[in-house]
Amino acid sequence: MDIYEGDYYARKEWLNNMLKFLSAFLVVIGLHTQMSASERMDTSFVKESKTCVVDGKVLYYVGNRNIRDAKIRLVDKSGREYVTASDMTGLFQFKSLPAGDYELTASHMGYDTFTSKYSLTEGRCVIYIRLKPSEDMIEGASVIAEAALLRQIADTTIYNAAALRTDAWADALELLKQIPGATVSSNGIRIHGEPVARTFVNGTLVFGDNPITAFKQLMASDVTHIKVYDEISVEDKLAGKKNSRKERILNVVTKDKINMALRGEVRAGGGLDQNRTIDGDLQPRYGIKGSACLYSEMLQIETRGGTNNLGEVQPENFSPERNKPLSSHSENSLINFHLIKYWGERLLGNNLMVFYTYGKNYDRSRKRSSTDYFETEESPAILFRDTSENSVLNKSHALKLTLHCVKTKIGTIHLATGASIRDNSHNNIDNRLESFGSTLNTYSENSSHCSKPAEVSTTLRWNNKFGNIHPHISLNVAYTNIRNVNSLIDTLGNSTYPKRSLNGNGKEWSLYGNLTTGTKVYLTNTDKQTIVLDMAYEFTTADNDNNTATYNSYGVVTPVIDPTNTCDYRWRTQSHALDVALFRDTRLTNFEIHIRPILKTSLNSESYPAEYKHGKTYPAICPAVSFMYKKRMKMAFSTDTSVPTMEQTRPRINDLVQSRLTAGNPDLRQSYTSKLSLSYSTKPHAEKPFLESSIQASVTASPVVSRMIFMTEDTTLEQYDGYVAKAGSLLTTYSNAPMMASVSFNTQISGQTNTRVPWFAAITYTYRYLPQYNSDTIIYLNEHTPTLVGRYAYLTSFGLKTNINGSLMYLNSRNNEGTLINEGIGFRGGLSVDWLFYKRFNIKCSYDVSVYHMLNRNTTNISHQMQAYFKYEVLKRRLYLTLSAHDILNTADSYHVSSTADRLVQTWTPAYGRYFLAGVIWNFRKNK
Repeated sequence: MDIYEGDYYARKEWLNNMLKFLSAFLVVIGLHTQMSASERMDTSFVKESKTCVVDGKVLYYVGNRNIRDAKIRLVDKSGREYVTASDMTGLFQFKSLPAGDYELTASHMGYDTFTSKYSLTEGRCVIYIRLKPSEDMIEGASVIAEAALLRQIADTTIYNAAALRTDAWADALELLKQIPGATVSSNGIRIHGEPVARTFVNGTLVFGDNPITAFKQLMASDVTHIKVYDEISVEDKLAGKKNSRKERILNVVTKDKINMALRGEVRAGGGLDQNRTIDGDLQPRYGIKGSACLYSEMLQIETRGGTNNLGEVQPENFSPERNKPLSSHSENSLINFHLIKYWGERLLGNNLMVFYTYGKNYDRSRKRSSTDYFETEESPAILFRDTSENSVLNKSHALKLTLHCVKTKIGTIHLATGASIRDNSHNNIDNRLESFGSTLNTYSENSSHCSKPAEVSTTLRWNNKFGNIHPHISLNVAYTNIRNVNSLIDTLGNSTYPKRSLNGNGKEWSLYGNLTTGTKVYLTNTDKQTIVLDMAYEFTTADNDNNTATYNSYGVVTPVIDPTNTCDYRWRTQSHALDVALFRDTRLTNFEIHIRPILKTSLNSESYPAEYKHGKTYPAICPAVSFMYKKRMKMAFSTDTSVPTMEQTRPRINDLVQSRLTAGNPDLRQSYTSKLSLSYSTKPHAEKPFLESSIQASVTASPVVSRMIFMTEDTTLEQYDGYVAKAGSLLTTYSNAPMMASVSFNTQISGQTNTRVPWFAAITYTYRYLPQYNSDTIIYLNEHTPTLVGRYAYLTSFGLKTNINGSLMYLNSRNNEGTLINEGIGFRGGLSVDWLFYKRFNIKCSYDVSVYHMLNRNTTNISHQMQAYFKYEVLKRRLYLTLSAHDILNTADSYHVSSTADRLVQTWTPAYGRYFLAGVIWNFRKNK
């Protein structure tokens, strides 16, 4: 054998041995790695929470016949759901469930729903379920599956969106409005009498702290459930409290997980008004708004803007298909930018907020009123018919920065600073027809006013904790500087009132400061109850300096100073308050008691028309007590004091308009008010209506009452430096009455029919015992007002939705001498029809009417409002075209009646026009 051949075989054998060794080594390493991984998995399993596996079977109620496709649902205490279905053999299984208490529901078409509660322990559990045929199936009737409206799991109420009816275009707010006991308004959301603090989406604050934003940004079709529960407030979580008064929270569960939402929208409309301009030209109507928003847990950016001449003061609310009737001609523009950035934890972390807004508003309105003064021995019967036209132009810029730092080395710090600049101008024209006895006077006034206020404000809050002691300090300072120019032309055409033109150029500045410091002491802080003693001292000071020179330049070459309306004064108020409060919170009850001593000092220092100084101190002690049981029964008693303003106490005649004089009373006393309220609400239930009832009563001692005196002849007022009040003028002054009282009772009930149609009804009764002047005597007005309100909605299977609402009111007011002042009956009603057909076309018509009939005068006022619009969906949930008409039956936009012991006032605002709009709506929606 050749030597090279031997070397080859030797090398081959050596390579084979090496490969075998490496293979064995790799196998050993792999086994070791697998064992290590297995050990790590076992370790991690031990570290995780205890889990269980549920095996079950669904059977017919007798025998061993299996039921397939039964829906099985498990819900834990937090409201989290686990859903599965039975297979062909009736078997079902849940894997890796956290051990705990669950509610199990099994349902199938044609069978009664099975519901039971289980405490699932660690390991494997077996559940057998037997379903009985429903009675409807036994009787041969057709069965309609209907989702349950709500279910209660521990302290959480869960509303099923499938049980609420909305059209394909509705936002989630329409779902919320159908929940019994829910109230949606511009001020926020109330559920079962409690205000909602925040709205989560799948447990995350995607749409910020405003509770209503999420419902406006989500479609109704996105939502599966709405959960209602209470949790400890953010401040108390930060303070480390284990139990405290809780806040109401909403959690919207959606079909798809949403961590970030991008929203964009453009709404535009244009058309013509039936009424023409003053020059006889066609009156165009227009409106446009746009927005671009980013919402996420840690970052929120909102940019909005709009302009219109449709009377919408907030242009960002403009919609080409739904608008208000025009009580004025207005042109409004607004642009704002809002940014919030969070660091760390969303609720308990640091954040920075930047807010900027620019606004421009021009408004022109008309108002008419009729005032009848009743005849007395001292005064004749007087009738005033007034017509006023106003125009206002405002421009403003505002910037605000807020920094909120949590858990710093020195505690929690909240700093906010802001500045605003405004440019305001106002013009007013008044025309009056006065009739008293055989005398008839007419006059008009033309006044204008321009001001440019600038304001800077700063707020600083600090709080910390040292064990059970939590000190806190708040400081607020605001500075305002105003320069204004005003003029008044009095063109009264008779010898009683001299004609004059007043021109004033003044400046005014005010400084307001508030300091609050105190500490909270947690006496008891356990899982069952919390007892807190809160002591806070508050100091408030405000300075208001005004320097105005007024000139009479009517019919004279050189302006003549008018000392009566020239002022140089300084008003200063200071108040000290000590608030001592004791809180006791348990899981079922909340008890709170306050004692608040107050000491307020006012100083009035004036130079015109003469040197005058006046100061007065008002002391008071205001206790308050509140109690709540299970969030459904509440009782509160509170007291408060109100001191007269320095304008009401200044010993001076204001005769800027000589026919309407105003005079203060330096002897005015402060008033004291006590209030008592009781309320009760039932527990939410799927089959029973929700009932909420409340009663409130208040009594005020020494209320301030205005007094009007008609001068039948020239009268010298000695108490006002011998001022001569002209004949035919009205003098308004102030005094204290012995007392004033009111009682109101309200009961409202809401629910749904078996077809999930929401309805609402309320009964309200109000009684007021009001002091009024009748000549030189104070008499009391007894006013009774019962009201009945109802609302009902109905939705058909072919997309037609009808809403009906109405209210009936009766008013009866008599003085304590038995004289009938006013008796009337009022009705408000509305009907709207909304029809969505072929999933792309939407037609809606609405009609609202208001009728008020004064029985004692046999006069009737009727106001109508009608709107109609057509909407077509071009792109699914993206692009819409609209055509609308508004205020078709335009007679009067508003009407109001008020009565006192000596006069009856009717006020109404004529509507401005009937207008038509063609519009376009484009939406951009993207969820991540």
